[in-house]
Amino acid sequence: MNQTINPVSPDFASFPVEKIRTPAPDWGCEQRARLLWQAFDAGLAPVHALDQAREMWAFLRGPEVDCARAFAEETAVSDRLRAGVIGIALGEGGLWRRVDHDGATLHVDYATFRDHPIFSRIGEVRLEDDSEMVRIPRFWLRSERRGDERIWWISPWPREGFRLHPAFAKAEGGSSEFIWIGKYLASRSEEGEGLTMKARRRPWTGLTIRKAREGCRTLGEGWRLWSVHDLAAVQLLALIDKGAPIGGVVGIFEREGVSPTGVLPAEWRGIRDLWGDVWQFTDGLRINAWGGIEIWSDQKPGDEFWTDTGVPYGPGLGDGFPTAFHEERGEGFDLSTIFIPSRVIGGPEKAATKDHVWGRGEDRGGVALSGGSWISRQDYGLFSLSLACRPDHANSSVGFRPVFAV
Repeated sequence: MNQTINPVSPDFASFPVEKIRTPAPDWGCEQRARLLWQAFDAGLAPVHALDQAREMWAFLRGPEVDCARAFAEETAVSDRLRAGVIGIALGEGGLWRRVDHDGATLHVDYATFRDHPIFSRIGEVRLEDDSEMVRIPRFWLRSERRGDERIWWISPWPREGFRLHPAFAKAEGGSSEFIWIGKYLASRSEEGEGLTMKARRRPWTGLTIRKAREGCRTLGEGWRLWSVHDLAAVQLLALIDKGAPIGGVVGIFEREGVSPTGVLPAEWRGIRDLWGDVWQFTDGLRINAWGGIEIWSDQKPGDEFWTDTGVPYGPGLGDGFPTAFHEERGEGFDLSTIFIPSRVIGGPEKAATKDHVWGRGEDRGGVALSGGSWISRQDYGLFSLSLACRPDHANSSVGFRPVFAV
């Protein structure tokens, strides 16, 4: 059975950066007013549209245009557009803080994310068979070090120094406007032959990663298995949204064994079962026999475009809690866009996340699993990762999640 998702029309066009610049002081007021309209038509999120339209209409209809006021209005629009850039910084001792486009500490309220052109466009979608997905809009990112901090920024449109997040890159070239992520882990359909993504179903486990890939592809063109790039996009957005890593369900749900989908409080923005029920196969990342990181090409992600980075996995055979993440870059790869631990420590107190990670297997390659399972829920979260399982690994504590992109 093929599942079809009709592409959703964008709420606003990608912002044409080159058309919105602070004008020289000698520009006429008429040109300033025209630029304001262009900014409104091209860049502002829908939630801003009505108020901004009223402000600009009153401004344009005024019998006499005050050039000083025009410049102030124009600057306000520029500031609003720059406000689309928001980030998160990781400092010493696992301390996180939200930052603005300049790297200064950003204090947020409910409206910050309600009105943001990325977060305001995250939404749920129901398919023909009543399976449910969560839509994530395309964004661009930047990562750099400043002193003892590492900072990640996101932008809803292209900017100098930013690159498209690889979750939205297509193997054939170009990019997807959205990705749709399974709201729930995959489960068997009522007929028992296909798969579905519905609440209160037993997650489909006992498959190898190859069988999980095949299961996702049976849904039709554009479907794939959840990848490390999809995971990284959710991790980064959740970090910025919450201000720190999320995870852990200890003491909230006491029953042993696998839980029905959607039951555990392990969710972000409607995506359920992100951690603590069953591990999830995570495509696009693997460890080779000598301990090096192999990853999908960040320009053309997919099974046919693997890149041997030549970078050894930092923790090696060690387990623990991450204190830092790989950030090496090279031809065909950029590890700064994903969250692969480069160092771990034995306890969570000074770690970057409280989520346990498992080292690679000895003298063998390993595929990636994310999220952790019911066996030790209190140690797992959105950043939990295991690289120790062979490609033919299959058991009742590992499931999978479909993703769709066009």
